[in-house]
Amino acid sequence: MFTRLKTIAEICGLGQTYRALYYIREHHRGQFRIGLKYSEKRIPYISHPLMMACHAQSMGLSDDSLLAVILLHDVCEDCGVAPEELLFTDEVREAVALLTKQFDESLPKAENEARYYAA
Repeated sequence: MFTRLKTIAEICGLGQTYRALYYIREHHRGQFRIGLKYSEKRIPYISHPLMMACHAQSMGLSDDSLLAVILLHDVCEDCGVAPEELLFTDEVREAVALLTKQFDESLPKAENEARYYAA
């Protein structure tokens, strides 16, 4: 999946997508998916954003910013990176920030979720 997206990014001149691939590979290194429904197998976490970006691209969604956001969508939650620290365009940083769950521990779960989905 990485190689497929990298090749598409190179051929189509998708610079942010290209950089996002290497960014997530570095930041998700050593992380694994947990709580898999049908398996005890440890799957590298990077497979999740790669699969989502491959699905989007295969459906004809090839906007550079969109693919970069798809690849980066969990990096802030899972890797301790603040959205404003991402070295990508404002559009990508803002979209990743909207997708990053930042729950206020003083609020009930339902209210936190309502705020997240409203954003």
